[in-house]
Amino acid sequence: MWYYANAGPVFGLVMLGETCKTIGVLEDPGDALTVGTALCVGRDAAGVAVWRLVIRGAELRERWIVFDRQFRPA
Repeated sequence: MWYYANAGPVFGLVMLGETCKTIGVLEDPGDALTVGTALCVGRDAAGVAVWRLVIRGAELRERWIVFDRQFRPA
């Protein structure tokens, strides 16, 4: 299953400092209600923000980046 961000640029990567430290997570890009929270935990070598996702109270093990508002494994 893919997850989507409710903030950040529509196209491209979210760089560290371009958005809030916490953003909402959506199951579909058109959803109005969030299913979880993404917490910025740092950046990669290129300055791309790296996120920790908590979905319905459960933390996902992987770390994620946001590209075109879609969370993708870091």
